[in-house]
Order: sequence, then structure tokens, then C-alpha cells
Amino acid sequence: MSIISLNSSSQKMSKVLYKIPLFFCLIFLNVRAQTGLKKDSLVSDYIRKLSSIWAENSNQSFNSYLYSSNDALSQIPYFFNFKDEAFNETFQKKIMAQQKILAQEQLIYKKDKGFNLIAGYQYNFSPPIVDPEEMVVFRQRFQAGIEWDIFRSGFYESKAKIKQLKYKQQALNYQRSKAFSSLVLKNNYNMIIYLLNEEKIEILTARKAFVESFKDITAQLLSLNQITKENYIKVAQHLNDINYQINLYKRYNDLYTKFKTNKPQKATLPVFDINYEKVAEKIINTPVIDSADYYNMLAANDQNYFLKEMSLKPNLKYNFYDVYNTTSNNRTFLSAGLNLSVPLAMNHNLKKQRDVMIAELQAITKSHFGMDTQNVVLNSLYEFSYKQKQYSNLLQKRQMFEELLRNEKVKQQYGSVEFNPLTANIVLDDYWSITIELLDLKQDMYRILNDLKLNLPTVDLSEIIKPYVYDPMILDPAKESIKNNFKNINAVYLWSDVFKNHSTGEVVNYCKLNNFNTLVISGGKNNLQSVNSILDLNLNLNCELMISNNKLVTEGPITTLLDSLSRSVNLTRVNAIHLDIEPHTFSDFKTRKEEYFEKYIALINSTYDFTQKNKIKLCVSIPLNYPENVLSVLFEKCDHVYLMAYENVKPSFITEKIKEELALNKDKVVLALRTNDFSNKAQMDALFLSLGVKNTAYHDLDELIKMSKKNVNKEGGK
Repeated sequence: MSIISLNSSSQKMSKVLYKIPLFFCLIFLNVRAQTGLKKDSLVSDYIRKLSSIWAENSNQSFNSYLYSSNDALSQIPYFFNFKDEAFNETFQKKIMAQQKILAQEQLIYKKDKGFNLIAGYQYNFSPPIVDPEEMVVFRQRFQAGIEWDIFRSGFYESKAKIKQLKYKQQALNYQRSKAFSSLVLKNNYNMIIYLLNEEKIEILTARKAFVESFKDITAQLLSLNQITKENYIKVAQHLNDINYQINLYKRYNDLYTKFKTNKPQKATLPVFDINYEKVAEKIINTPVIDSADYYNMLAANDQNYFLKEMSLKPNLKYNFYDVYNTTSNNRTFLSAGLNLSVPLAMNHNLKKQRDVMIAELQAITKSHFGMDTQNVVLNSLYEFSYKQKQYSNLLQKRQMFEELLRNEKVKQQYGSVEFNPLTANIVLDDYWSITIELLDLKQDMYRILNDLKLNLPTVDLSEIIKPYVYDPMILDPAKESIKNNFKNINAVYLWSDVFKNHSTGEVVNYCKLNNFNTLVISGGKNNLQSVNSILDLNLNLNCELMISNNKLVTEGPITTLLDSLSRSVNLTRVNAIHLDIEPHTFSDFKTRKEEYFEKYIALINSTYDFTQKNKIKLCVSIPLNYPENVLSVLFEKCDHVYLMAYENVKPSFITEKIKEELALNKDKVVLALRTNDFSNKAQMDALFLSLGVKNTAYHDLDELIKMSKKNVNKEGGK
């Protein structure tokens, strides 16, 4: 009995003990669930904020700092001819003062013909011991006259001095030109750095505000284990780098404005290229003798050392003698004389050899200055080419980031689960940072142009610069060789509705995201503006201009319409004329089939002649039931034939229907499917894959976008 009782008590106790942990477990689970919900709510809120930050900033590109019109090139000489008035005035005063002194010295030497007034007086305190009958014995004597110094310190040397002073003037003129170029290098290049720094600071300030707007959110997401530490460090590193650069450029610009009286006006410096042939021409035509050092050397060495050491002095004197002899009168008379002094130099031959050496040095110096200028210019051109290569590489890198950003925009726009706003924001900041690197390279290119101006001071910069052309995808639209020629066509039709319902940017983004490489664009009157806007983007896409007016079969001629289109659309950027003209839709087609096909073939031939003349391709869209005689013409004249496999999309049916066309030329066949026949794009892709066709087309883009949005909404509802 006691045992039973004990067992009963134990059972009751165990039930109580069981209930207590269960109660606490429920409380724990509830708290944990509430915490989880709160965490999910926080994460969702942070993601919304990141997405909002992305949306506000994703359209900023700073393209205006990188791309400029050709007209902007005319501004470049201004940056190199800009004058710091205070410095320039002082410099000009100094040069003018030196020139005046040299000119005055030339006038002095020009008037110095080497004539000297000479005079002499002699008084004898006692009569000399000389026979008075043999010569004049005088108490005192006075002589006065004129002496002409022809060589040393006289007429010849004055002329030599004038010649030397002229050399010095030439050297000073060159020095003035060189000093002006030096002013360009020092002062104007500083101004260029200042202006580019202003652009960099503007971009960096925007970057700083942008990164700071999501830095704290990134830290919160890291604490919630929603992002990797690598992403957090990357954001912090971006901010540190931005702050360092801002301080660097601001310090320079603050010092610049402190030292300079005039702050330069804000201006965007255009990107430029150098015309190497013009520079080579300028080097050849630039006098190599034009050097301050060379002229100074001439001034120092242009003299005849032998004549300089000779002395030749003719003279004319008046003589007065006060004689001792009282029986004789005082004597006065005129006399003429010639004094010649020639140094008995034992080193005359050595001096001759020295003069020969000096002449050789002058010839070598003349040649050296030419070679030195050429070498410096060649080095500058090489460095410029290398900088330009770096600039082009960075532009390509920037294009890659543009593509990444485009993909992120499309992902966000269509609610893709792959969209990560933090990743998108980091990519956007990387994209902006490339702009700073490009401005640094632009600064280097201006420095090199400055060096060219320094070494070729007489060159007009407007003659040696030319527009910078960057278009790695499309080199020269006027040449057929640059037309895109993708291995496999992945096309999409663009009808009027897509332009009514979506912006050009949305259209392009969607096409890029889905890897379409060919756009078949309706060329109706209402679409021409949209067509041109897409063509002007220089996308790496084939663009086919589609004509879809069935009345052209009977009302023609199509050449009138084609000529009109050629005036309205830039055909150099169009890859093909695409005819989507369907005579089989006419109500009386069955009874007049042969007549309509005959007119259709005539239309094809006229269009073919037009495309050949304009060096573009010809494509057509046709149903799966055209007769063999029509198909043979189409496959002969057309570069691609789009087969519209609509309504019946059974693989076996399509395979059977396209046998004839594939046999004619499978490389020209493009299979087109219609969105209305499928629930989603994945089904269309699967059918293309099962049929094994390499060239595909989707009809049409507007319906594809609607389909994508519809499917995203369905997934969101689930």
C-alpha cells in the first residue's frame, strides 16, 4: 500500500516537474521568436535605407569632367597663355631694363671710333748737355694732338663689342621667351592643378557624404551578422581614402589662393590628343640656334685674339718748344706719327689651334641644342602616349563598372532577389573613384603639354592638339568594318509600345541584363526620336531599323521611305534594314498570291540595292510557310531571315517547319518566338535550347518586361 502510494506521489511529482520546464520553454521560445521578429524588422529597415541611398545616388556619373565637345579644345591655349599680371609686370620691367642697358652700351660703342685727345708737357730745370746748333734745346715743351687707336681698345674693338652686345640681346630675347614658358610651367600649371583639384574635391565631397550615409548601417548589419567583415572593412577603407585625398587637394588649393592674388575662374579642362606629325614638323622647322646659352657663348668667343693684342695708333700733334737759345725763336710745328705694337708671342700657333677648337665647339653646341630638344620632345610624346593608354584603360574599366551598375538598377527595378543594396553602393563608390583617377591622368597629360610648350616656345598649341577619340566598342561609325558581328544573334523586337511605357534607359538596362545583342527597332515616324537616342548611346549592340508597313507591297515605292529615313536617322550607326512586311495578311492573298509575292520580291530587291549603297545589312521577318521560290530570293539577298514561329510552339512542329530554311543556309536563320505563347521567358529559353538553333529572337520587349514584372509579383505574393 505504501509502495503504491509512493508511486502515485512520484507520478504526480513528475507531472509537475514536467509542466514547469515546458512552461519556461514556451516562454523562452516566445521571447526568442519576438527577438527574431525584431531582428528581421531591423534588417529589413536597414536594407530599405540602403536601397533608398542607392536610388538617390545611382544616376550620378560625373561624366561632365571626362567628356567634352571638340569646341572645348579652343580653350586649351587660354590655360597656357594666362598671365599672372604681378609677376609678368615685374618680369617685363626687368627684361626691358636689361634691353635698354644693352642698347645704350651699343650706342656708346657705336660713337666710340677709337679717337683720343693726347697732350704732353715737359719742363727742364737745367739746360741739357747738348750742342744747341744740332738740335732744339728747350726749357719746356708742350704737345697736343689726336691719336686714333685702330685695334686694341679702339675702333676694331668697339665694333667687336657692338657685335657681342647684339648676341647678348638675342640671348636675352630667347631668355624672355624661355622665361615666359617657364612661367607657363610654374604658374599656369599650378592653375591647372588648382582647377582639377576643385573638380576632385567636388567629387570626393559627394563620395564622402555618400559613404558616410551608409557606414553606420554597415556597422549595424555587421553586428547582426548580416554582412561579412570584409564588406565593413571595405566601406571604412573607402572613407579613409576619401578623407586623405580631400585633405591633400584642399591643402594645395588653400596655399595656392594664399600665394596668388587672383583666384582662377572655375573651368572644366577638356581631354585632348596630340598631333604627333605636327609636332615633328615643328621640331624640324624650329631653329636649333635659338638658344640663350648658344648666343652667350658667341658673345664670349666671337673675337680675333691676334688683332685684339695688336696696337696700331696713327697720330697728329701740335708741338711748342720754349728754347734756351736767345738767338733762336721758340719753335712750333705739326707732326704726324704711327705707333705699331705687335706682341712677340711664342704661342701664336697654340692660339690658332684654340680658335679652331672654339669654332668646332660652336658647331657642336649648335647641333647639340637641336638634338637635345628633339630628345626631350620625343620623351614627352612617349610619356603622353603611355598616359593616354592608361586613360583609355581606365575608361574601359569605368565602362565595366557602368555595366555592373546597370545590372544593379535592373535588378532593383524588377525586384530581383539578387539585388544587394550594400554591394550596389560599394560598386557605385568604386565607379566614382575611377573618375578621380582619370582626373589625375588628365593632370599628367596637361603637364606633358606644358613641357612641350617649354621646349618649343614658338609653337602655337592650337596647331598641335586635336580631339581625343575614345570608342573601343565602335571605332569609326562611317566604316563598315566596325559593324558589330556577333557570333550568335540574340535579338529582341522593339515596337512603339515599349517607348511609350518605358524610358530609353530602362529599355537599354533590360536588354543588357538579358544579354540581348541585337535590337530590331520599329522605324515608325513616332519612334524616330527614341531610335536616335538609342543609336547615339554608341552601345555595343546591333541595331536593325525595322520597316513594317504592309501597304508598301502595293503602294510603294519603298525607296521614298528609305530616303526619308536616311535623312532622319544616322544610318552609319544602323547595322541593318529589317523588313517585317507581310503580304500574306492581305484579305485577297489566296487568290492573288503570285502577284503579291512578285511585288514583295521587287520590294526586297529595291531595299537590297539601298542597303548595298549604304553598306548595311538587309534582314527580313517571315512566317514558316513561304514558298521555295520566295525563300531562295530572300536567302540570296538577305543577311538574316527571321522565322516567326508563332501560335503553335510544339518542338516537333517547329522542327518540321524550319527544315527547308535551315537547308538553304542555317547560319542566316534566326528563330523568333512570341511572348504571348508562353508564361515566362524561361519557357522560351528552354524551347530555344531544345530546338538547337543558335540565332534567336524574342517578340517583343514590352511584353517581356510585363511578363517579368508579372512573375516577380507572383513570387512576391507567395
